[in-house]
Amino acid sequence: MLLIAAAFAAPALLQPLGGVRWWHLLVAAAAAPFAALANTRAAGATDISAAPAFFAAALVAFAAWGGAGGGVGVGLVAAGLLLGVAQSAAEMGFSFAAGYTTLASPTAVFVAHVVGCVAGALFAPFAYALLSPALPPSPLAAPARAVAALFAQGGARALPAYAGWMGLAALVVGLVLASVRQVISSRARVMVPMPVVMGVIFLAGANVAVGVAFGAALRIAWRWRHPRSADAYAALVGGALIAGDGVWGVGRALLASFGVAAPICMSFAPAPSAVP
Repeated sequence: MLLIAAAFAAPALLQPLGGVRWWHLLVAAAAAPFAALANTRAAGATDISAAPAFFAAALVAFAAWGGAGGGVGVGLVAAGLLLGVAQSAAEMGFSFAAGYTTLASPTAVFVAHVVGCVAGALFAPFAYALLSPALPPSPLAAPARAVAALFAQGGARALPAYAGWMGLAALVVGLVLASVRQVISSRARVMVPMPVVMGVIFLAGANVAVGVAFGAALRIAWRWRHPRSADAYAALVGGALIAGDGVWGVGRALLASFGVAAPICMSFAPAPSAVP
C-alpha cells in the first residue's frame, strides 16, 4: 500500500512526460492488488516472477487509454506501478519460502519487508530526483517508451494480427482449467495442467519450456521406479543440472570462439550486438 501511495507523487516527478491524471493512477492502484496476488501465485508455483508480463500489459492498456495527448506518460507510470507491486509481492513470497527453509520467524520476515517498503516509498522518489540527472538512461527505458508511443498513437490497432484473439483464447483456457481443477478430485487433479504454470512457461521461452518438460518427465519416471530416492534427491539433481547449464555457457563460448559448427538445430554463434 505504501508503494501504491508513493506512486501518486509520480506526476510531479515525471512532468516532462505529461498526461498523467489522478484517475489513471487510481485505476492502476486498484489493479495492483490483483497483479500482486496473481504474480505471487505464479512465483510460488514456478519460482519465476511474471512481473514483466504485468508491466507489458499495463503499458499497452494505459498507453492506449491515455491516447496521443499523453499516453506515453500514462503507460509508463501505470506500468511501473504494477511492475513494482507485482515484483514486491513475489519477492515477499520468495522471502517467506527461504525463511521457512531456514526456520526463520515469519513475523521477522514480514516486518523486514514492511520496513523495506516504508524506506523505499519515502526515499526512492527523492533518490530518483537527485540522481537521475547524473545517471545514464536505463537500457529498458527507450524500448518501453517506444512501445508506449506506438500504442498511444494506434491504440488496439497497434497489436499484431490476431494477438487479441490469441490473448482472449488463452484467458478462456486458463479460466476453464482453473475451474476444472477446483471441482475434480485431488487424484484426477494431477492430470489437469495448472494454467499459471502454463502461462509462466510461455513467458520464459521455448528453451525453458523444453527443459522443464523433459525434467518433469524424467522425475515422473524416476519416482515411478524408485520413489524413495526420487523424493530424497530430485531437488539436488535438479539444482546440479541448473548449475551445469550455467557452466555450459563457458563451453558454448569456447566452441563459438573456435568456429565449431553445431551438429543439430542449435547455434554456438555469439549473440548479435545491440544496434545503437
